[in-house]
Amino acid sequence: MAESPTHLIHFNGERFLGPYEEL
Repeated sequence: MAESPTHLIHFNGERFLGPYEEL
């Protein structure tokens, strides 16, 4: 669900600007 680098908003409502490629 968060495998796309275009996801700026987490499913929880948090904002991710890049450091979200752990999943």
